[in-house]
Order: sequence, then C-alpha cells, then structure tokens
Amino acid sequence: MRNFIAGLFLILTTMPAAALAVVPASEMLELTGEWQPGAMVVGRTDPGTRVHFESREVKVDGQGRFVVGLGRDASGSVSLTLENGSGKHTYRYSVAKREYAIQRIEGVPQETVTPPPEVLERIRKETALVKQARAESAERDDFYRGFIKPLEGPITGVYGS
Repeated sequence: MRNFIAGLFLILTTMPAAALAVVPASEMLELTGEWQPGAMVVGRTDPGTRVHFESREVKVDGQGRFVVGLGRDASGSVSLTLENGSGKHTYRYSVAKREYAIQRIEGVPQETVTPPPEVLERIRKETALVKQARAESAERDDFYRGFIKPLEGPITGVYGS
C-alpha cells in the first residue's frame, strides 16, 4: 500500500498541470434578440466554436457569428451548447410567453377551403419544396446586418399577431 501511495504521488506531481485542469468551453458568447416564440436570436462566439441549438448543429461563420430561430409554438426552455478545444458548456434560456392576436376570416369561398384535386396536388408539391428549403442551411451572413421592416401595420400570415 505504501508503494502504491508513493507511486501515485510521483505520477501526480510529475504530470503537467494542464493535463489535470478541466477547462470550460469559451465563455465568449454575445446574444441579440429575445427568447420568445417566433423570434430570431443572433449570436457571436469565438471562431471555430461548434454551436448546437436544441441538439441541432448550427452553422457558425468564420467570425464566430450564428443565428437561431424559435418556432411559433416554442415554450418552456431551450438549450444552446458551445463546444471548442477547451471543452463544452450548455446554456439554458427560458422562453417567454407570447400572445398572438388571432384573426378569424369568415365567408371564404368553399373552393378555397376545400381545393380541387389538381390544386391540392400543387399545394402538396409546394409544401414539400418549402420543407426542403427550410432543412437547408446556407453559408450566409446577411442575417447579421439586421432587417428593415417592409411596411408598418399588422403582421399577418402563418405567424399571426
């Protein structure tokens, strides 16, 4: 037992300190945006850091910039994980509740509500194209320059409000 302790002491005192240190992932994380349903959050971290949002890898540009979006039904909390050569760190954010002003449209023609088979086929094809486009992730940085609202007024469409 005495030899075991002496050997362990020798190993521990001769190992480089870096081999024993547990270094967390980079703490450099800047976020712009609000954690609420339908929102977009723009972030920046150290270049070369891998970013995962809700377990899905996010593209990070050469300057460490990235963007994530929350679904319109997002609730509870979301996770953002940074990983680099120094380690891995997961951040959790609470998603704020959001109220949508729901609009009801009355008197829509029946052919719009229940489209004929040829229109329904076109709708299905277009839906598949939209789904495919949303699954892709492009090497772009235009999100980082901000957005200009095209006009003032109520927001309508899929997201309501």
